Amino acid sequence: SKVPQRLGFDRDLMAKKRRVPNIFQFLFLTVVDATLTANSDTGASTFCFSVVRPGDEAKLLAQQFFEGIGIFGCDEYMIFSSIPAEEFFQPAQWGIKKWPQVGPIVHVVPEWDQSSWEPDVHTMKKVWEQVTALGLYQQYDWTLKMDAEVAFLSPRLKDVLTPHCSALGCEAIFLADGNGKMFRQVHALTQAAVTQMGQNTHACKEQVADASQESYLLDCLTVSGAKAIKEPKLLADFTHATVGVVCNTSTGSFYRFPSWGQYMSCMGQAGYSVIPKSPSNPAKVSWTRDVLMKGGYLRPTIYCWALVQNAGEEPELMDWQRERGLGIFACDGWMVVSNASAVEVLQGQAWHTNVTIINQPTTVAKTFVSKNGGIVPIIPNAGVFERAWQAVFQKGHFRDYDWTLKLDVNVAVVPERLRAVLKSRCPNDDCGKKLLQTFGKDLEGPVEALSNAAATSLAAGLGQCSSGLDWDKRPENEWLAACTSTLGITAMSTPALLSSFHQEMPRPCDTVHASFHPFPQADKQETCLEQTGYYYIQAPATTTWTTTRTTTSRTSTSSTATTSTWTSTVAKVAPNSIFIWERRSLQRQLPVWVITMENEHQGIPFAIGLVAGISLLISIPVYGLCCRRPMQPARSRAEELVEDPGDPLIQGERSP
Repeated sequence: SKVPQRLGFDRDLMAKKRRVPNIFQFLFLTVVDATLTANSDTGASTFCFSVVRPGDEAKLLAQQFFEGIGIFGCDEYMIFSSIPAEEFFQPAQWGIKKWPQVGPIVHVVPEWDQSSWEPDVHTMKKVWEQVTALGLYQQYDWTLKMDAEVAFLSPRLKDVLTPHCSALGCEAIFLADGNGKMFRQVHALTQAAVTQMGQNTHACKEQVADASQESYLLDCLTVSGAKAIKEPKLLADFTHATVGVVCNTSTGSFYRFPSWGQYMSCMGQAGYSVIPKSPSNPAKVSWTRDVLMKGGYLRPTIYCWALVQNAGEEPELMDWQRERGLGIFACDGWMVVSNASAVEVLQGQAWHTNVTIINQPTTVAKTFVSKNGGIVPIIPNAGVFERAWQAVFQKGHFRDYDWTLKLDVNVAVVPERLRAVLKSRCPNDDCGKKLLQTFGKDLEGPVEALSNAAATSLAAGLGQCSSGLDWDKRPENEWLAACTSTLGITAMSTPALLSSFHQEMPRPCDTVHASFHPFPQADKQETCLEQTGYYYIQAPATTTWTTTRTTTSRTSTSSTATTSTWTSTVAKVAPNSIFIWERRSLQRQLPVWVITMENEHQGIPFAIGLVAGISLLISIPVYGLCCRRPMQPARSRAEELVEDPGDPLIQGERSP
């Protein structure tokens, strides 16, 4: 009589076993979602400053500014020197043809003794006093004093800083070398450490006389109660290197590179720029998503539009971009504006590309104006782009996205990096009215980025910007900068958004910037994207599309419906992208489910560790849930004396 009861228990047990994978999947996805939300942070924020001598150091700093690297790749920066910016920067003498109307601000340090090759203690004391007095550092997790001759990639440096502090409110700490001493060329302090040091400068005065700047700073921080954290990966000092210098991809910064050629050579070794199809390229991994917010959405969302000519190189280039999902087609939403139809503007991709037509010429002749004591050429195209902006606002789709971008067709865009740069300027949903500048305080025309609130404000106030005298005789970027300023839109310097002037200063497309200009031919744009580490996974050469079309013909007395099926063969490239493996930088940003052969070759990624840990934690309660024996009904004394033959599933069958 007990056998049927035991078989019934076996069936229940097997049913529970079948339900276990669903329970595990639910718990796993819940933890993954929480982990992805936590990992969506961009890492520690940085405020960097340099104390720079006029002359060669100033020239090196100017070249870094032009490239948007060095301290200009930090979230905010300051420059200190003995002379003001007008005398400090001499771009014409250095052969730098392009320079912004408003360049970097230089804060003058009074009574700087330049008898030694580096700033003395008295000078650095004055600099730190200015830093604490201005208070800009209080908005950032880390404050870094960087020598101009220190080469570093900002994302890689943040990888070193983030494990120690990645949010305001960290304790007062500073990073030291393996021996617990301050690095000489790089000083890294948390916001709390700078604040405490500023409040206790009186305790450091007696130690000024015979100290070096790093020993003086170390004593001040110690007196202030800041704690030293050993982090040898903060800086690699090659000053006394006796073997070949190699700037690797795991160290935060490198010293000493006084010439631009040496500086860029180090940056290239560290992963700043990549030569396509080179054996030295790091392994590659599939890039799935970059900034994943709670709920599984990509943020921020981007809406892009472009004004396209109906002749010349632009139609062919846009057709190539449309095939591959590049340019504006890499954004979450897009819009093509022209003065001609899709058939005239595009070629093979016209069948699935809508073009918004504006009824006016889109080309303007070049003219010359007097500027800064000379005659310079300009293209007075403000009127054309004002009409294009009107078309964008009339359509209204931009309101559904976090950012609206105007992109020139000849801009090469790295999609996920573009999203990361925008997120760094607006980490929260409430972004405010922001316009991103890409070259000092100048707004460059190839890429114009406005937050949702800024685009909405521009849509409402566009009429105010098109009523002045000769407003349409200005270049469109100058007109837009003046217009947004009038409307109270905040301009933010964002060097990582665009690397321009590639024709004036030939150089590779790097692994830092989100877009590059100008590349008017498809083959050149493809080479640029490969240099950034962006690759395509080629699909079959052609794909067959079958479409059913229904047409209806009507007369005054009848109507006839005709259904026809037609097949077209259209070249299409898979939209998947491949990015170079940047070790910790990329591993921190990749979703945990991305596990490939290349990842495993570089080292077991975070995903494997996460799965193993979750499996171990869940296995214990799940095992207890599945294998616990059910409560048996109360039995009589006589039944308790009957020997239990055991569960055959657990102990095996017994012989009769």
